[in-house]
Formats: sequence, structure tokens, C-alpha cells
Amino acid sequence: MFQPSQDQRLAAIYAMLSTWDREADRFRAAATAALRGETPSSLVVAAVEEAHDGLIGLLDQMDRALAELAPGSSEFAQMLRAQTMALGLLDSIGTSLDRLDRYVALDVAAPRRIAHEPVLTAAE
Repeated sequence: MFQPSQDQRLAAIYAMLSTWDREADRFRAAATAALRGETPSSLVVAAVEEAHDGLIGLLDQMDRALAELAPGSSEFAQMLRAQTMALGLLDSIGTSLDRLDRYVALDVAAPRRIAHEPVLTAAE
């Protein structure tokens, strides 16, 4: 996974949050459409799950980073602000995921292999 340098950490976090914020709008629209009866694409559901897992990972990294920072530093306050944004996004994306999960079809079993050899009869 990409690990930005110490001085680029906050910029990288805000860039990821900005991307997930735009994606959250798309996920909310898909969840609303699912409530109206449209079947969500498995690709959208996979993207929601990926964003959800990514946010959980980011929050874990932010917790570790906060433990290393001095409480009075400006980066500490900015990191807390980013953490608050991430928690809000996690809640929003989690709600969309809950709504979309209800409408996902079960996995289809893999197809069975069909033998293409000719059937031999006893007379042959």
C-alpha cells in the first residue's frame, strides 16, 4: 500500500477522503435506486465494500498516527478533523452498503463441465 512521507500524510489523507466523498454520493444514489426496485450492479456493491474496508483501514492508520503526534501540534488538530470526516463517510457508506446488500443476488454456482466425447455403445 502507498505510504506517503510524514510531511505528505495529511495531504494524502484529505485526497483519499475527497475521492471517497464523491464515491459516497454515487453509492447513495445506487442505494436509493435499489429502494425504488432497481437491482444494483455487483460492481457497485463491490466498490462500496472496497470503500468501506478502505475507510476502516485509513481510520486505523489515523489512530496510529495520532498516537505519535503531540496533542498541541497543528497536525494533531488537522488529523482529528480528518478523522471526523472519515467517520462521517464511514457511516454514510456503511448505510449505503446495508441497503445494497439486501438486493444482491446469491452467488451462482460454477457451471458443470460438459463432456464432449462421443458416447460409446456396447456394440462398438
